[in-house]
Amino acid sequence: MRPRRKHNNGTSATVFRAAIATLSIILGTLWLVVGVGFGFGGATDAFDVMASAFLVATGGLLVGEGVLTMRLSSSQAIAYIEEKSKATLQPAREESNSTQTQEAEVQEAERMLLRTDDVFSTVKDLARTFEQGSSRTRDFTHLVSMLKQTGVLGWDKTPVCGVSKLSRTDQYWLRGNVAELDARDYDCFVSVEAALNMDRALPHLTHKECGDPAVVAATNDCLRSMVELPVAHYDFDASLGRAYEGVRPEDTPGEWYCRAALANDYESVRLPFRLPYDLRANVASGLAVLWVEIPRPACFSTVVGSFARRVAHARAYALRLTWLLAAHALELVPALRHVEVLCHEHGEDDVKLAVDYTRGLVELLAPVVRGTSLDNRDFPQDKAIRVAFDANGWFLPVEPWIPFADECVSPAAWARCPELDDRTLPMRCIEVTGAKRVYDLSINENGPRSDAAQKLVRQWRTLPERSCEAVVASIVELRGTTSNLSLSEACDRAIAALLEGSVDPGDEEALRDTIVRDGALQDAVERAYELIEGDSPDPIEAIRLLHEALDPIMAVGFYADDESCVYRYFGSVAERLAYNTRMGGRERDVRLVPDSYYNALCLLVSALGMLERHDEAEDITYEMMRIAPVSMDAAIRRARVLENESRLFEATELIMAALPYAMTPRDTALAHYRLAYLEWKLGKEELAVACYQRALTWNTVLSELAQQELDDLLGSSSNLTQLEPEEVLHTIQKEGIPLGFTEEDEAELLAASALLVDSHAFVIAVSLLSVLCSAHGDDVLVSIRSSLL
Repeated sequence: MRPRRKHNNGTSATVFRAAIATLSIILGTLWLVVGVGFGFGGATDAFDVMASAFLVATGGLLVGEGVLTMRLSSSQAIAYIEEKSKATLQPAREESNSTQTQEAEVQEAERMLLRTDDVFSTVKDLARTFEQGSSRTRDFTHLVSMLKQTGVLGWDKTPVCGVSKLSRTDQYWLRGNVAELDARDYDCFVSVEAALNMDRALPHLTHKECGDPAVVAATNDCLRSMVELPVAHYDFDASLGRAYEGVRPEDTPGEWYCRAALANDYESVRLPFRLPYDLRANVASGLAVLWVEIPRPACFSTVVGSFARRVAHARAYALRLTWLLAAHALELVPALRHVEVLCHEHGEDDVKLAVDYTRGLVELLAPVVRGTSLDNRDFPQDKAIRVAFDANGWFLPVEPWIPFADECVSPAAWARCPELDDRTLPMRCIEVTGAKRVYDLSINENGPRSDAAQKLVRQWRTLPERSCEAVVASIVELRGTTSNLSLSEACDRAIAALLEGSVDPGDEEALRDTIVRDGALQDAVERAYELIEGDSPDPIEAIRLLHEALDPIMAVGFYADDESCVYRYFGSVAERLAYNTRMGGRERDVRLVPDSYYNALCLLVSALGMLERHDEAEDITYEMMRIAPVSMDAAIRRARVLENESRLFEATELIMAALPYAMTPRDTALAHYRLAYLEWKLGKEELAVACYQRALTWNTVLSELAQQELDDLLGSSSNLTQLEPEEVLHTIQKEGIPLGFTEEDEAELLAASALLVDSHAFVIAVSLLSVLCSAHGDDVLVSIRSSLL
């Protein structure tokens, strides 16, 4: 179709030219004849003759070109047209080739960076090789130009770190321990990271434009355009909002949605510099406070040369960043009325810029942050902006309106000790967590003692004089107001220690420890641990000490279940959640067993095992399993005792029975790691490989050991090979082994976390979110968790 269209266009043009030529010749001839006939003279005659000649000549040329064009063959005509248009097409081709070259540069640089284990040595080598004129670095003009300006070539002791690409933004993230860097080195670190990201963000630069002025101009445009970044809307149904099962966010504008929406947005914006931030919010009060790290002027070495210009750009970036974060927050969470953004420098606690944003201020500052005046040291003045400048124009410390984590945005009740929190939970939360009240998800028996000790310490610090009498009086007062038996006993211990002089009233740590610890039983546990784990183990003495502490407790059945309550131990909130939702028996109250009691049982089993007294150890494991029925740790310890008695089938069945209650990656990895060894001993080598690989699904403390044992197993037989992920799951399930921690478990933890956040049970929610973060390390979940601490 395209050749036919071109041919028709050429014919039409030829016919048109022929018509014009004929008309020109006729008019020229008539002009000449009429002019002679009327006897025009002088200059007019000469003009008439010239005009007539011009028309005739024009007609002749058009006829000639028309004849030439019509006589050319089709291929010759195309070549003729292309030749005439070559000058016009050439610049476009050059621009296209340049764009393709730069895209290739970005891709090549990305592959190089992601494959290096020492990014700073790599970029130094690249820049130096480029400076030497090597043809192998001809495609890195733009990147090298910015790297040179960061000063990285003169940085001698650079940290060894690799590079990652953030999944949400596709930005580079240097994996380095920035806590060890001083201010100057940190700024260079951030400058290099920003240079790598801005190199990817400026695809419109051609190689001819890659000189320093062009790089600076383009980078300035990039920084200025950050305020145009769109809001990343939180997919409430498909993402973290599965907790609500279809309830729309506008129906539940609570604390979870606020944190999830903002974290999702802030982790999705493609900013030139990294964005360390923390959030506190109180949706019911319409308040949010952001604690944001801003880059210092030295971080803008890729943008401008002079210090004054760097200061101007750093100030502009800070204000634009505050505007962006506040504008997005107010758009995403309609319930918010004020978003205060507090800016600080890396490693500093002073507030350097405080802006109290409302929707009106966002609209007022919009043209300012989008314009260029900020880049020229201008800075807006408004009663909602607290800012001061030093002699160089950089920020001085200012006072915020609302301090970060103030009571109005982070009420102390939200971080209340769960063991003392008797608030009734909403029905939806009860359905998901199996807990009627917040304390039904608590796990620390010493929680009330720890909470009381913290309050006492704060009280002692307000005393005019911390005398023994004053400290004793405060503890006596506490003892008279509590109904908690263990706290009453702790108060008695602390009072006795003060009166006999074994604890100084000015020693806060010793006093606190006296109240929190579990008395003689904890003393026995600590001493037994030293005897078992020391350089010269003495299991016999450890067993004596432990029996001396445990026997009186077990003889009277102090932690025995009865018709009204049961005594249970939980290693994590996730275990408590599994017990609440999967064990049933909610008609009896759950009372928490002290850590020291459970730890004493564990140490006793270990000491008896060292002496091969397996029958006695097995009796102790019955008690462990009773008080910790969903604990993978208790199941593994009993399985080891059975293994020592060569009861391998019983051991594997015991661990398999515990796996459905595994609500953490750590517990699942531990179970499959032990099963791998047991299945190998039972002769099931392929199943052992699958169990090892399942244990390696998550990065836990067992990963290195599991990998070593898997490598040894694979090397022991040519018939064994590593399995594909789907083969691992199929092999395990075919043998009836549960998978442990699954996507359904994650969804359950996520639902519980969201509902508990909206119920202001932050301490419990933090524990559950920590499990999810350990499973995947999702930046949004990490940010939500951080906002609750």
